[in-house]
Amino acid sequence: DGYIIVYSIIDRRSYQKAVEILYSIRESNDKPIIVVANKSDLERSRIVGKEEGRTLAEMYNSKYIDVSAILNHKVDDLLVGILKQVRLNQQNAALL
Repeated sequence: DGYIIVYSIIDRRSYQKAVEILYSIRESNDKPIIVVANKSDLERSRIVGKEEGRTLAEMYNSKYIDVSAILNHKVDDLLVGILKQVRLNQQNAALL
């Protein structure tokens, strides 16, 4: 199991909602999470900076990636990344 939390880089409210979701997930479990900044194709209109996203992910012991779903930019990297995190988490759990 793992989580992908997506927000739009051009919508501050979606970022704030992502923060709330991350907080509630981390309160109850330690499953892998990837924070996804979507709409990287709209970089010129960016409201939520990359550093904000990276810092948020670090605060919640998560990974971070910028993607553009419409252009399919880095979407494969995202899917491979969450799969790797889930497998690593499963291996660590088996060792305990």
